[in-house]
Amino acid sequence: MRDHPNRPAARQDRLYRRHAPAVQGYVARRLGPQAAEDVVAETFMAAFRARGRYDTSREEARAWLSGIATREIAARKRVERSWYRKVEVACPDPPVSCSAV
Repeated sequence: MRDHPNRPAARQDRLYRRHAPAVQGYVARRLGPQAAEDVVAETFMAAFRARGRYDTSREEARAWLSGIATREIAARKRVERSWYRKVEVACPDPPVSCSAV
């Protein structure tokens, strides 16, 4: 049995199918293709959670999704910076590589 076109799951599926390639490209240009997959998934999960706040008078959701993706990119970069700072504190002197000897 197919989902009714107005059910939340069907609407989310249509939203994903229509906009995921553009969001994927946008994120990949900023973070690279590997990180983009996770951020795109996080973007659509956030969009699904925030679906009640979406202005349905707008015909196009791309700008809304791009805004969510931008916030997800910023969050990812904050986490990475924090991780690198912690590594730097824990290991202030990197080990000498074999090629330097």
